[in-house]
Amino acid sequence: YYILNIPMERGYTMKKKIVSLAVAVVMFFALAMPFYAATINLSTEIDGILNYYTSQTTAIENWNEIIAFSSVNAIKGSALTEPTLNENAPITLAQFILSRLALGINPNETSSVGDPVAKLASKQKEDGSFYENDLYGTVLCAVALQGAQAKAGDETVVYSAKQATSYILSLQKDDGSFSEKMKTHALCATYLSAFTENNTEVTQALDKAAKFIADKYGDAKTLEEATTEDIAYATMALADTEKAKTLDSFAAYGDLPSVLVSRKNSDGIYRATSAEADSDKDTTLAVLMAYDALSDGKSVWRSFEDYGSVNENMWQKLKWFALGFGVLVLLSIIFWFYIMFGRKKYRDDAQGAVGK
Repeated sequence: YYILNIPMERGYTMKKKIVSLAVAVVMFFALAMPFYAATINLSTEIDGILNYYTSQTTAIENWNEIIAFSSVNAIKGSALTEPTLNENAPITLAQFILSRLALGINPNETSSVGDPVAKLASKQKEDGSFYENDLYGTVLCAVALQGAQAKAGDETVVYSAKQATSYILSLQKDDGSFSEKMKTHALCATYLSAFTENNTEVTQALDKAAKFIADKYGDAKTLEEATTEDIAYATMALADTEKAKTLDSFAAYGDLPSVLVSRKNSDGIYRATSAEADSDKDTTLAVLMAYDALSDGKSVWRSFEDYGSVNENMWQKLKWFALGFGVLVLLSIIFWFYIMFGRKKYRDDAQGAVGK
């Protein structure tokens, strides 16, 4: 069990406080061009969700909650009670791996099925899929293994990302969709967004995927009928693919962040649709992850792929600064050794300065 770690004086703005101080100059420019600050206060929206859960519950019960609350640094503790794992249901292994990554646990640690990463990788089919008729299950497995790959490092091959990518690309339709289900389509776009470097095919596919979202949610009636969870996942995908990073650019996609805010109930959490209804727990978790993606510039799913964790660690953020500083220190030491011991000494005599 995990206890929500949300002191009332903390708030989401305290997230990564040390890093924020270290990059104060960058923050100056960020403040000059606020990210959605014109209409949406992301810190307030995120704190509203966290404060609600703090007042209602203290135990986190499933993998989805672990990931959502970890994405905003709102979990205290790092132990994980193993859920029921089914070797014949790869998605249960993927959810377990993602939970471990979210909590900073080695995903390869032995479990009731042995190494869950190796076990899940063994379920990948020749065409790159993990399920025959379940694209959501396949892409979630791929995200989990890509996270394990990032954690393991380039020297260790965990699974075939090339085959998984090719399989997902093969399913894209002429209208740009990977699936009729927006959540699945969005997660496919997020997964592929990690493979755009020197890959024209993926880049073009993501252009089409973004256009599908724009076409679908550009229609007011369709947007009104869309579930809040689908809108949250579409928002994450647009952030991950870097198709929408400003308020103006989101306007081309139905102004999704504002739509999310409009679906908040008076208790501070969110309803599943545009219609007046009770708040929905799973929907609210998706919205929380969407707000985090807007704040960080990428979703927790993409962070798994890039870092093997919910956030880039301090060393990854500062490694180039640290390496540059180390080089300067080394050059300084060499210089002073030269001054003290390496330069010729001189003495003066009647005929002038002579090397000694």
